[in-house]
Amino acid sequence: MQQEKEKCESDRFVNVDQFMAGHLDKEVYQRRRADLGRLAEKLDADIAELEQKLKDAETMKDDKLSQTLSIMKKYSGTDKLTQAMVQELIEKVVVTDPEHVEIVWKFKDEVRYFIGI
Repeated sequence: MQQEKEKCESDRFVNVDQFMAGHLDKEVYQRRRADLGRLAEKLDADIAELEQKLKDAETMKDDKLSQTLSIMKKYSGTDKLTQAMVQELIEKVVVTDPEHVEIVWKFKDEVRYFIGI
């Protein structure tokens, strides 16, 4: 989108140059200028909206990571698994056969982000 914005700005300069060189009449120049101005405004608004969405997503991710770390600190050093721990940390337990058990944690993505994988 930023590239589109840069191209729009470049086109605006080309429009002025062509008008000044006499390659465009006044009506065509003004119409293109208005069209390019509207396009630039739309692109600016779209870019601002996307930047805000990115900022919101980063804030939400940081909040979720903080919550996850808080819960993990709460239970660090614990020797015994409690029902409260299970409810806060584990999404589900899948037993496929007597020798294989899969634990699905609630915080997989946040933990991976924190430890850098």
